[in-house]
Parts: sequence; structure tokens; C-alpha cells
Amino acid sequence: MANAQAIATVISISGRALARDVDGNTRVLKPGDVLLEGETLITSDGGRVELALVDSSMLQIADNQSVLMTAELSEATRPAAPEAQLADGTIQQVIQALNDGSNLDDVLEEPAAGLTGGGSGEGSGFVRLLRIAEGVDPLEFEFDATVADVPPELLPGRGVDEDDALVSSDTPPDAPGNVAPETAMTVAVGAEDAAGITVNLSGTDPDGTVTHFVIKTLPVNGVLQLNGTALAVGDSIPA
Repeated sequence: MANAQAIATVISISGRALARDVDGNTRVLKPGDVLLEGETLITSDGGRVELALVDSSMLQIADNQSVLMTAELSEATRPAAPEAQLADGTIQQVIQALNDGSNLDDVLEEPAAGLTGGGSGEGSGFVRLLRIAEGVDPLEFEFDATVADVPPELLPGRGVDEDDALVSSDTPPDAPGNVAPETAMTVAVGAEDAAGITVNLSGTDPDGTVTHFVIKTLPVNGVLQLNGTALAVGDSIPA
């Protein structure tokens, strides 16, 4: 780690974050600390870290993350293109192997002896594949456009005859039941010694017109008459 190059500098920390080297040693990070190539940044639950890379770009690390510091993180430390890219002939061999289902280990050369991947195998051991261009036969992706189980009269351009018109299966709502009429409360007031007191009857029927009234009870004192005829409970009085 003594000769490892700097990858990033800690700008700010929220919560708790650690740096672990290739030997497993850890240190608590604080603003201003430098992270070296091969170290792993570890954030705890709720911990967040903001890093400034060597090329001055900023990198936000969320909580519960483990990020290996590699030269690939920064433009300033990233290997030059000739060191990282494959030869054109090798690319064609890789594509051919993928098409044939062959083992890529038989195509790619083994790494040169003496070159380690960043200590204990934690270095940058990946190839960044930007794009694969491959021709596709259009016939391999044709889809059946046949319409199935559709009545001919419902296909586009076909009218619907009156005899074939769809009939709604919805059941019409039931008509509301008969609503009982309501008799208005009537209070008749007169002198105690008067010969009689006139009573006016009224009521309403939401379903029609009130045609008559039926006597339910009679006064305790006195007699209820209609045109001089005494009335009894159950008698009908025309409206």
C-alpha cells in the first residue's frame, strides 16, 4: 500500500464509514482522508460519503455500500486506451465464440506472469464493454399478425347490420315501490262552549293524488261529524 496511488479524497461524511486495505486492516474515515488504490470504502447503515476524485469529479456513496477504489474510477488514473482495449482480431474471435457457444477461455490469452490484479485479487479485474454491434435477420423477429376469434363484422372496414347490433345484457333497474301517502298534522282550536270546531284535513301522496282519508282514532271528549253524520273509527272521508 506504500506505493499505491491516491484515488479519492473524502469531502464529507454522514454517519460512519470505514476504509479496508488488502490485508483486512480498517480505519475510520473523516473529511480530508485520502483513499488509495486497492482500499475498499465501506458505509454503514445511514452512512453517506462524498468523494473528490483525482480528476476533480465528485462521487456520492450511499449507505450500506462497499466500493473498491480502482484506477477505473477516475479519468486521471484510468489506464490508457491501448492498455485496456482488445485487438480487433481478438474482438472478432470473441464475437464468433459467443455465436458458436464456445468457451471464451479458449479465445482470450491468459494474463502475463507477474502482473497482479491489485493485491489479493481485489484489483480492477473487469473489461468495460461499451457496445456490441450485430446484424439481425429481420425474418427472425417477425410476429404473426393474424387476428383470431374476432367476428368478421367487427373487423376494421366492416359495418354492423341492424340485425347484428349488439344488445345490452344489462337488466333495467327495478321501478321504485309504492310510497305510502303522508297525512299532515292538523290542530283545530275553538272556544270551550262553541257549538262545533271545524277540522281541515290535508295530506300528500308522492305516487299520485290523495282521494280519501280513513279515521284511525276519535277524540275522547266530543263527536267527530261529517255533514251532520257522526263518524266511527275506520270510516272513510273523501278528500
